[in-house]
Amino acid sequence: MKHIIRYKHFILVFLIVINIMIIALNAGCWSRRELDHLAIVSGIGIDFNDDVSNSPQVRLTAEIIRPQGGKQNSGSGGSNSSEKAFLNLQSTGKSVFDALRNFTLESSRRLYISHNELLVFGYDVAKDGVRDYLDFFTRDYETRRNTWVIISRNKASDIFAANEGLENVTARKISRIIETAEATSQIAEVDLQEFLQRMLSKSRAPVAPIMDVTQEEGKNKKVFVSGTAVFNRDRLVGELDRRETRGLLWVTGEVRSGIVTVDCPGNEGKISIEILGSESKITPQVNEDNIVMNVSIRAEGNIGGQMCSESLASNQAMKIVEQEFSNAIKQEVFAALQKARELNADIFGFGDVIYKKDNSIWKAGLDREWQDYFNAVEVNVIPETKILRTGLITKTPKPE
Repeated sequence: MKHIIRYKHFILVFLIVINIMIIALNAGCWSRRELDHLAIVSGIGIDFNDDVSNSPQVRLTAEIIRPQGGKQNSGSGGSNSSEKAFLNLQSTGKSVFDALRNFTLESSRRLYISHNELLVFGYDVAKDGVRDYLDFFTRDYETRRNTWVIISRNKASDIFAANEGLENVTARKISRIIETAEATSQIAEVDLQEFLQRMLSKSRAPVAPIMDVTQEEGKNKKVFVSGTAVFNRDRLVGELDRRETRGLLWVTGEVRSGIVTVDCPGNEGKISIEILGSESKITPQVNEDNIVMNVSIRAEGNIGGQMCSESLASNQAMKIVEQEFSNAIKQEVFAALQKARELNADIFGFGDVIYKKDNSIWKAGLDREWQDYFNAVEVNVIPETKILRTGLITKTPKPE
C-alpha cells in the first residue's frame, strides 16, 4: 500500500513539473512577433522636413525589404514588369521615435530595425548636429551597434533613390561598398559603436564616409563614396578627400590594401605598388614646452606594374622604390594632418594616446584646451617600407 501511495505522489509531482514547464514556455512567447506582421528595414535616412517652416521636424526614409524579394509581375496587355526588391517609405514626426511610429499610419506592418544595415544623415542634419537623432538608436534594444553610419552629400533620401548596381537593395549595395573598402583603403569604415565612442571622447573627432549620387543623362542614379566627413563633437565641420582619408588610415593602422603610385628610379615614368598591409604605433612625448607625436608606420607591398624601362633587379633600385614608397606615405599623412588642423579636429586620436599613457598629464590641463594644443603638436612620421616581390619579371618587356 505504501508503494502505491509513493507512486501516486511521484505521478502527481511529475505532472505538476510538466505543467509548470508548459506554462513557462508559453509565457516566454507572450511577446513573439510573427514574420508576416513585420516590415524588415535595411536602411534608415534622417532629413529635415522641408514642409515645416517654424521648427525642423524629422523626416525619415525607411528602405523596406519586400517580403518576396522582388518578382516578375504580369501587367496589363500581357507585358512583364519587374518589381523592386525594396520599398522606400517616408514619415515625419517631432522626433525619431515619433516619426518611426507614424509609419504605422501608412504601413500595414510594424517596422523592424534589427536587420538595419545603414544609418544615413542628410548633410544639413549633420551640420546642425546628430546627437539628438542618435539618442533613439543607442537607447533602442533592436538597433545593432555595427550599423554603418553614412553622411549623404545632399539629402539622405537621395541615397535610397539610387537604383544602379549589382545588388537589388540599395542599403545592401552601400554596405558591400564599405565592407570592400580595403581594396583601396580610401574609405573610413565607421559603425555606430565607433562613431559614438569618438563623439563621447574629449579629444578624438568623429568621422564618417560621405556618399554622393550622380545621374548621367539616360542612365540610372549611381551612388559612390566621395570623401570622409569630419565632425567637431556632433556637428559636421568639413571633409577629407580620398587621399587625405588614406593619410588618416595610415596613422590609425587601418590601411590593408590599395595602390600607391611612385616615380621610377630614373624619373622616366611611374611604378604602381600594391599595398599588402600595414601597422602603426603612436608614441607621445609630452615636454614642458611642446608635445611630440612619433608615428611609426610599417608597410609592405609588391610591384604591381611599371611604366618605365628601368630594371628593378638590383638592390639599389629596390631601395629607391622603397624610399619613394615611404615618401608617398608621409605625403598622405601630412595632407590629412594639415586638413585636420584647418578643421581644428583631432581625427587621429592623439589626445586619447596621451590620456592612455599618463592620464595625470592629460588631466593637468590638456583636457580643457586640447584643441589649441593639437594645432601645435609636432608630428614625426617614421615610415618603414618593404617591397617583397616584383611579380614574374624584374623589368618591363620592351623590344630590343
